[in-house]
Amino acid sequence: TVDIDFYVLVDDLESVKAILSEKDWFLREAGDYQLKAKVRGIPIDILYADHYIGRDVVERAVEMKLGEAIVRVATPEDLIILKTLADRSYRSPRSRRRSVRRIY
Repeated sequence: TVDIDFYVLVDDLESVKAILSEKDWFLREAGDYQLKAKVRGIPIDILYADHYIGRDVVERAVEMKLGEAIVRVATPEDLIILKTLADRSYRSPRSRRRSVRRIY
């Protein structure tokens, strides 16, 4: 996909919303566990990391340099799991395998 996904711990959600509102990001609810935004034309999904799966992904994330910033990124193993769990029923198994291969 051509978007950026962020997992945010549920405990930190209100703080994150406040910070993004200060930056004039337009946020909208997208279901029970997700916010959506668009920044400079790039779609942003903010997913709630709860005790079922997201919290572990956030805790295992590794730091990487992105431009001048240090960001935490999900491990390749967690990305595979997240891709597998995402609702991709409209895509063929071959297409899903290609998506997983692109992670590496």
